[in-house]
Order: sequence, then C-alpha cells, then structure tokens
Amino acid sequence: MNKNKTFLLRLAVALAVIFGIDPGTGAAQDGFYQGKRIRMLVPYSAGGGYDLYARVIARHWGRHIPGNPNFIVQNMPGGAGVVAANYLYKAAKRDGLTVGIMNRETPAQEVSRLPGVEFKAADFSWLGNANVEMTVAVVRADTGVKTLKDVINSPKPVIVGSTGAGAVNHNLPAVLNEVLKTNFKIITGYGGTSDIRAAMERSEVDGNAGWSWSSVITTAAPLLEKKALNILVYYAPEKNKEMQERGVPWIFDFPMSKQDRAYIDTVFFSNAVGRPFAAPPGIPSEQFATLRSAFMKTVQDPAFLREAEKLGLEVVDPFSGERVEKMVNSYLSTDPKVLERVARLLGGKT
Repeated sequence: MNKNKTFLLRLAVALAVIFGIDPGTGAAQDGFYQGKRIRMLVPYSAGGGYDLYARVIARHWGRHIPGNPNFIVQNMPGGAGVVAANYLYKAAKRDGLTVGIMNRETPAQEVSRLPGVEFKAADFSWLGNANVEMTVAVVRADTGVKTLKDVINSPKPVIVGSTGAGAVNHNLPAVLNEVLKTNFKIITGYGGTSDIRAAMERSEVDGNAGWSWSSVITTAAPLLEKKALNILVYYAPEKNKEMQERGVPWIFDFPMSKQDRAYIDTVFFSNAVGRPFAAPPGIPSEQFATLRSAFMKTVQDPAFLREAEKLGLEVVDPFSGERVEKMVNSYLSTDPKVLERVARLLGGKT
C-alpha cells in the first residue's frame, strides 16, 4: 500500500472515531478479524473479580468486532499484575490480537519504581473501563473485630492477605496504617482475591483490607448473607449511599490533614480508573480504533448488561479508552513530592 493510500485509510479511521462511525464495517476490517482469535490476559488467578469481568466481557466483545473473532481468556498472575503488564508491554505481538484487563494500580506501580516493572503506563493502547470501583476493608466476623477503631486499638496485628505491593489489597491497609495508625499486618504473595478469600475461610488470614466492592458482592455473597464478614471502612472519591445505609464509615470521616487527604486520593486514583482494558503499545491504528469502538458497544450492550446483572456484576459508569488515557497521563504528571510519598508507601525506590 503506497503512502497516499495509507494516509487516506488512517484519516478515514480517525474521522470514523470522531463521528461515531464503526471503522470496522469495511471489508478490510472484516478480513483482518474474520476467523481470528483474540487472547485476553487476566493478571490474577481464576475466580476473582478481575477474572469474572474479563470472562463476561470476552463473551460479548467479539460480536461488536467486524468478523466476529472469538476470545480466549488466559490467567497470568504474578507481582500484583506486573507479570501480565510486562508481557503485554514487551512480549505480546502488536497486531490487535492480544488485550488484557489491567490492574488499576498499573500507573502507580510504574511511578513507584517497583522491582520488576518494565512498562510505561502511558504507552499502552487503552481501550476502556468497565466499572468505577469502591474499595472496602473486610474482616471475618469471628475475629471479633467489628470496627476500624478496633484495628487501631488492637494490641495484636489484624492479619490481611495481599497479592503484593502495588495492589489495592496492599495499598489500603498500608495507607490506613500510615495515616490512621491502624494495626494491620499485610501478608503478600496470594495469586488473587479468590486465594485471599480461601485463606480467610481457612482462618489463615483475618481479612482482605483492600477488596473491590464489586468483587465482594459477586464472589463472596454467601459470606455477606451469613453476616460472616464485617466491613470496616470504604474508599470512594465521594460518599456512597449504600455504605452509609450499612453504617460503614468513609475513610475521610476520620480526622486527617489536607495533605493526607490529597495523598490518599492520589493513591486511590485507581478507583476512578476502575477495571481498565488495554492492548500492547503501537498496535495498528485500524485495529486500535476498532477495539476501542467495540469495547464501548460491549459495555452498553443489553445482552452483556443482562448477564452482568444476573451474575451480580456491577457496571457503573463505564467509559472510553480516550478517557482512561487522559486519566493515566494526568496521574503521571502529579506533583513529584506526592508521587514520592506514594512510592514509599508501595515499597518502591524513591
């Protein structure tokens, strides 16, 4: 294809995205994806919230891509999502046939210079976000710990499981220990929330102090119904009506300085970014535009929403890859002093 034709094709794709026309309706796009299979990476083990979102979306995404490719889901746990992110960044083919649901802490992992991070978050081809998240700290009811004040006053540590530094189940208890002087002991190395939940059921740990509410209500509903879990506190950018009705305090209900509040909002930028999806950097512009467009159609698809509701899967304010990209870039340009404090929290190099 000569340079003029290449320019015209890319111009057509750009105009299609701007005016809401599906760039995949042409024969070229049908030809590319026809008979193909897209691999979707999940950075945690099977059975957790990320895994469930990925599998449900994978069942519907292909219908909105011209050529109707099939999806295959592959779990790639390790390093609180770093293993999968590194693979997507460095090893996956940049052909539009590999995507991943990303740890929402991916940008924080980069700026904190955690060991093993080999990616640049701004370089990923961000495709969209499935859900804006709220994070809760939860313990087993049989521990006798009923409130966050109990954790502050506890003479012995309250043990919570974590997938590792950079994951929200590490970040929230670490923030609470630093700012509110709670007495959480964080045990890292679990493959995902399903493994932490199993460890809770074995009484190996007391709880999960950084659990996405959407994951709690889908994967631990029986424990909630039996009142086997106590919810101690929640983080969200604003107060949440459901948590207020449950009598659960908002993190900002506790006394703290303005600097601490700004710091906490920076740490939990990830809640606003939700459960984002991305492809490797530098995929062809035609495939990039098609995947972005199809993702938004998927999360608005009545069939997808019916299945999500049936499974108790929250789909709150999903938004475009363009918006995810802007949020990631904004986060990466945060005041370096604040980011250095975040890096110290996460155990990275400053």
